[in-house]
Amino acid sequence: MLKRIIKKLLIFIIPFVLGVAFFVAFEPYNYWLIKDNSSYLGRAVYSVRRLKSGRCKNIILGNSLMANWNEDYVEQISGVDYDNLAYGGASLYETVEEFWYAAEHCDLERVVIGVNFYTMNTEMRSETRFQNTVKLAENPLSFIGGASYWSDAITNFNVKGVNLIADVTGNEQYRRRVDDPSSMNQNLSTEEIAIYNQAGEREDIKAYGATIYDQCAEYGFNFDYIDALTEIADYCNDNDIEIIFVISNCNKVLWDNVIYKVGLESYMAKYKDALKSCATVYDFEFDNEQAANDDVYLDGMHLVR
Repeated sequence: MLKRIIKKLLIFIIPFVLGVAFFVAFEPYNYWLIKDNSSYLGRAVYSVRRLKSGRCKNIILGNSLMANWNEDYVEQISGVDYDNLAYGGASLYETVEEFWYAAEHCDLERVVIGVNFYTMNTEMRSETRFQNTVKLAENPLSFIGGASYWSDAITNFNVKGVNLIADVTGNEQYRRRVDDPSSMNQNLSTEEIAIYNQAGEREDIKAYGATIYDQCAEYGFNFDYIDALTEIADYCNDNDIEIIFVISNCNKVLWDNVIYKVGLESYMAKYKDALKSCATVYDFEFDNEQAANDDVYLDGMHLVR
């Protein structure tokens, strides 16, 4: 009788265990921190999970401009092994919230935060997404029980399967690629995405610039962001944490058709002066030769890694 009950339980439990094993193996968020990296779109959840583990000492925060950094090169030139916890689409509000979450859970030694004119825009603000990400990161049952996350796992399984076929057969037609050029899992060259007109100009960068202009046409400078960033700097200085702000540059098209056109120069001077007064600042945001060099840009902001 007992053996029959155990057998029935195993028949019920084994498919469940196999299903969970499949989910853990192929969910693209690296929720359990057992893989090398998360997928690009899963980095927000991964970042919070990583911070919650308390293992981080040196962290990089920001949006996709920072997420796209070449971590190996950063470690090579700095001698510091950073956890790059930046993720695509992160507003500066989310970055600030993520810092305080990191300060609560980790013994921090170094913090690098990325900003630029785009992130300082009041329009680029999301006050609920980080809290929702934290809820998901702190509730594994909610993650396992989410139908959309199972769908992501199945999609990831299919992608890995067809890419394996491409590797084995050498037939690149089978290969599936992520469309987002700022994905952490890619190291694209401009040759793969650039679209040139007859004059040899990058039409794709012009289109990107038009999109950014639409988002910045009603630009509202967020002075609260300056207060929030200087508060972070003060906390770091008081607690012997090295704090660095990195101000990223953009392509010449964005300088001409967004920054100058909207009239952002005075706002840019304000946040640069404020940050330089309280922390180390690596300021790359200038209308210079690099801005005019289309070959170093995947689009109007993201650099070739």
